[in-house]
Amino acid sequence: MALGPVTVLKVPHSFFAMGRTAFDGNGSGKLADARHLTVTSIQKTVKSIPSRDEFSPPSIAQIKMRLMVLWANSGRAFLELEFADDVEMGEEIAGPLREWVSTVLRAEATEAELARHQLPLGSWDEQTGRNDSWDREGSLVLQWGLGLIPVLTTWDTEMEASEALEDFFDFPNPQSWRPDLKLRAFDELDALGMRYETCLWRSRRSEADIYTLKLMSRAHSIGTISLASDGDLALSDGRSFASIDEQEAGHIVSIVQERLEACNWICGHEPNWDLLSPDTVVSWLWDETGEAG
Repeated sequence: MALGPVTVLKVPHSFFAMGRTAFDGNGSGKLADARHLTVTSIQKTVKSIPSRDEFSPPSIAQIKMRLMVLWANSGRAFLELEFADDVEMGEEIAGPLREWVSTVLRAEATEAELARHQLPLGSWDEQTGRNDSWDREGSLVLQWGLGLIPVLTTWDTEMEASEALEDFFDFPNPQSWRPDLKLRAFDELDALGMRYETCLWRSRRSEADIYTLKLMSRAHSIGTISLASDGDLALSDGRSFASIDEQEAGHIVSIVQERLEACNWICGHEPNWDLLSPDTVVSWLWDETGEAG
């Protein structure tokens, strides 16, 4: 069923983006590094990689529904902060949002997501708000996959959501919403996942040693990433990843991990959103001996 539109208190497009900005805990308005602050050096892990035949990508209907769930999660995080001092007014939006998730979107929402939305407005702790506000980053991959965003212009900074998501303020039924949408080819989706996996692998390493630069060189040679002048991974503005401080690196890790998990979901690696893994095996960068080429 479709729920009626909210007309009493319709908030702007920033409803979907501001949750992430707001939960910085100090009122500065700076972007909060929500889930993945730690930048650590990781060792090479060799494990079996499923073949493409083992993956079961979601349907377009499922992708649209998941996109709506992520929008709802980020929106609820925004409401938790925006209406902390006036919960009654915030409930004019949170109530219909809660009903939309628990009925129309129930088939795609995880048990944990359903449970969080059932909690009364004002009851989320700060970390829950931070976590769900980051769902906007994963949603960008789904928007791109459905053609709502023509190009993901940056891999390491925030982007605006498609204006098409303004429709979600009317809490539509995913079955009838935008029946014209088509999914990009699997090869495109898979290539994007390879890009984010490579970038996350690099961003988790503490330094640009010879081993790291060797893998970055191979990734560049196959068109997965761009290189900075020092041979390290290039940020979208051309700077070397090695040149940034820990705080910026942590923020980039958060962005890339959310997007990688979304790539893994849309490619069919794992149907349950809460069980997605941001593993960074980068198996295509190893030669047959297990060494970087």
